[in-house]
Amino acid sequence: MRLSGSNLLAVSELATPVNKSRIGLISRPRTLKRLFLLPLLFPLAPRAEEASGPALAREWVQLRQTLSAEATEWQTESAHWQTLLELWDVEMDQLETLITEAGQAAVLEEERRSQLEASLAQARKEQATLRQVTARLTPRALTLVTRFPEPLRQELSAPVTELELLETSSREQFRAIVEILTAAGDFHRQATIHTQTIELEGQPLEVDVLYLGLARGWFATADGSQAGLTRPSAEGWSFESQPTLGPRVRQAMAVLKKETRPERIRLPLAIEEVQP
Repeated sequence: MRLSGSNLLAVSELATPVNKSRIGLISRPRTLKRLFLLPLLFPLAPRAEEASGPALAREWVQLRQTLSAEATEWQTESAHWQTLLELWDVEMDQLETLITEAGQAAVLEEERRSQLEASLAQARKEQATLRQVTARLTPRALTLVTRFPEPLRQELSAPVTELELLETSSREQFRAIVEILTAAGDFHRQATIHTQTIELEGQPLEVDVLYLGLARGWFATADGSQAGLTRPSAEGWSFESQPTLGPRVRQAMAVLKKETRPERIRLPLAIEEVQP
């Protein structure tokens, strides 16, 4: 029988003198150690499963291969998890960027909302002011139109109708007032010839009227037999007969129509200020 190193160690252990009085004390560590080593000194039979040298070598190689394969697999999994961690870091950075941008967008949206609310408040204030101005100017504009000459009243029939309608908005009323004032200003800066029917001495009479703006006018029949002056008043334009003005009024109209050569024509002119 071949003794291994551990068996030799057990033999040397038993070769030492032993105190017989202490053999029965199994609780002592030294006695327990000797009892455990007895099977090593006197094996009953050689065990079949004990591996020889080449078998141990093969087991060692297999163990190394297994460890190497597990190490390789661990490295692969470690690289995979490392890649996932890097992707997660990128996604986290992107998420933080999106959150930051969303926060900035929210701030900008809040600023824009504040600006819109301020603009809306200003618009409402201006609308209220416009309603007040329109309510004050509409009666005055309608009164002013009654004192306009007939050709100008005909031109302003549409805006006057808008002012008279109750359902017209403040914006439309204001636009109508501006249109009336603009047309009145244009009419006042020029001379206008208009054919109309007037009432003279209780009789209707068709005449041509030469309006000098909104200040004064002269009229005459086609043959010049009837003529006179016209001027604005609180009730509208009044017509006064002055038959002697007929030839000069017709001549002035012909010059304005470029039907004859220009020349100086004397017409009675007296500009009077009419109180509003």
